[in-house]
Amino acid sequence: MNEDQDKAQDVWRDILEVHGRVVARLDGQMRRAHGIPLEWFHMMAALGEATDGRLRMFELAERTMFSRTNCTRLVDRMETKGLVTREPSPGDRRGVSAVLTPEGRSILQSATPTYETGVSAQFASFVQEDELDVLSKVFERVVAIVR
Repeated sequence: MNEDQDKAQDVWRDILEVHGRVVARLDGQMRRAHGIPLEWFHMMAALGEATDGRLRMFELAERTMFSRTNCTRLVDRMETKGLVTREPSPGDRRGVSAVLTPEGRSILQSATPTYETGVSAQFASFVQEDELDVLSKVFERVVAIVR
């Protein structure tokens, strides 16, 4: 490997470490404060941003970047807790949508400040604004290419 490749590998490992550690801390905060894992929060946030709090299962998987299998498993568990329901997709007799319930919406609303504060405390507070601008540009470019 040349020096640029070594540097890229080091940065990639740092990204993975930051992601893993921050996610673990956010997950712990969500579980303690709201009794839900971070994965559930991400699912409910995606549904909360969708029209009528509803997304087809494949759309939910795409928006959360969970595999379809994992998305189905998470919806199963969330459904048993009354946070989401499954309903037929309008206009598609074969399709199924996950729908945020009033209880799910309530937990999403109470958990959002915890999430935002956690992201700020565990990540954003360590990064200067000009660095955030650079990171944003870099990751937008990479996401556009690998999407």
